[in-house]
Amino acid sequence: MSLFEKMREIIGEINVVEVESGKMMLGKEFRILQQIGEKDNNENVNITCRTDEGEIIAIWGTYSEEGNERNNIKNIEKILKCGFPCTIKPSDFFKPGNRKTNPVKHDYWIPEGSDIQIIG
Repeated sequence: MSLFEKMREIIGEINVVEVESGKMMLGKEFRILQQIGEKDNNENVNITCRTDEGEIIAIWGTYSEEGNERNNIKNIEKILKCGFPCTIKPSDFFKPGNRKTNPVKHDYWIPEGSDIQIIG
């Protein structure tokens, strides 16, 4: 059982946990309408998408040289293969901290280790 599965079992389906980088959240579905951006710097990669509620969500992945265990772009590949629009439910995601002290261009981000379910 993963750490996030244990946390879900203990604290319930929808919850918020304070962490340094903002708030870790569990149990929300996102209806993604379109991809609006991507970033690739040969180590980290992400796509940014707009939801039906007007939110911007970043889905993260990592990769490096062949054979390295950090290669993890499964969530990005899963979403792109499904196409848009689609509904996803990540096992966990984050809401960035205060935008005045941490100015990001998205409302939520999903780490590469999250398990994303494609709902439809």
